Amino acid sequence: HVWQVKYYIYVLERNGLKEVSGLLEYPTLRQTTKVELTDADRQKIAEMKKEITEIIQSDDCPPVIHSKICKTCSYYDFCYVEEEKES
Repeated sequence: HVWQVKYYIYVLERNGLKEVSGLLEYPTLRQTTKVELTDADRQKIAEMKKEITEIIQSDDCPPVIHSKICKTCSYYDFCYVEEEKES
């Protein structure tokens, strides 16, 4: 969740807003966390955007990573559709 908020801050800054921060609230945990964007975060986001663009423009899909967390991902079917056909 933190990186999602950091990206929102990044976009807001790119659109001219200054001194932006965000809050993550987890009511069931009774926890609130302030999220700010550092220069290192800005650099990392720029690098991630570049990598994402390269993946989108590629004719090939990235390799499947076979992680336990994949089964709960919204994009599971996109990654594993070919493997299910081969079974």
